[in-house]
Amino acid sequence: MIALGILAIGVPFVTTLALAYVLGLIVLVSGIAVCIHAFKTRSVGGFVLKLVTGIVYIAAGIFLLAYPLAGTVALTLVLAIFWTVAGIVKIIRAISERHEPNWGWTLFNGIVTLILGLIVWSMWPTASLWVLGLFVGIDLIIAGWTVVALAFAARGGFFTPLYHPT
Repeated sequence: MIALGILAIGVPFVTTLALAYVLGLIVLVSGIAVCIHAFKTRSVGGFVLKLVTGIVYIAAGIFLLAYPLAGTVALTLVLAIFWTVAGIVKIIRAISERHEPNWGWTLFNGIVTLILGLIVWSMWPTASLWVLGLFVGIDLIIAGWTVVALAFAARGGFFTPLYHPT
């Protein structure tokens, strides 16, 4: 995971394109599954809504596969909006819970999330070419180090030697 994270950060554009293709395939397969489900549960109700939902998924999946750059531009905008709104909500929640212990961590998280959203939004659409790949790379590195730390902790501590002579 760490090596993949370093690779993803090293070539964020390629990672971003790969994410668009993978997401396109996932959405396409999901749409096919929803359409099949619509036909199999026709008697239950909601057939038209299920079928329309499946068709929309299929169209979105085909769009992402055919136009991965446009898909990443849209995804990056959605993430920028999400982080901006989520940051504001976290800040408001932290302020409303300021009498609770450790409320400052929620405030800190909200401020960082808001700043992240504003940074991505301010650099959109050019950030679309690298931001998803960079963030996935960072996440892979952190997840990899977490696995390493947990493995060492399970053996008796991070700084405990792996071999104990008896």
